[in-house]
Amino acid sequence: MQRSEKKLPPLSGNVLWLIPSDPARQLYRNAIDHFSALYGTPEFTPHLTFGSLPEISSEKLESILKKYSSQINSLELEADFLRCSSNPFRNLVHQLTVSDRYRELAEGLVSEIPDFRPKRELHISLKYGYDHCAELDRVFGESNLQLPDKIRFSAIEMISLGSTVEDWKVLFRKTI
Repeated sequence: MQRSEKKLPPLSGNVLWLIPSDPARQLYRNAIDHFSALYGTPEFTPHLTFGSLPEISSEKLESILKKYSSQINSLELEADFLRCSSNPFRNLVHQLTVSDRYRELAEGLVSEIPDFRPKRELHISLKYGYDHCAELDRVFGESNLQLPDKIRFSAIEMISLGSTVEDWKVLFRKTI
């Protein structure tokens, strides 16, 4: 397997992540570790990027999230398909279906945090990098990796994106 040599572009800003519950979290962890070992690409926490956040204090975010904890806790998304792209942060993703409950939750957070920008296309990344889709499809097909059909979430995190994946920092975490 050829190692990815090209560096990932830098990112910045704050984002809100939804962290999958077990057993989905472990299935995603296995896939991320598998591709990281094969391609020498960064390891990262399995997550759904819920959206981009403006500058907001952890205290204010926690207060807002308390209002929505039952909605977050009951959120369940269905997996759609595996997709590959040339975007290095979406090189190989598990596409998820946007549900009405997700839309309601996103609209609620936008009403509380006007500059919050929720994602409209949902996915959980399995690999970051620049590798070719045909190769990734083949490798995934030859693996014994399994992906979940439905995903629930156990935590929500505010992440500060640094210039590299290794520089990303958890600023706030709430178990739900």
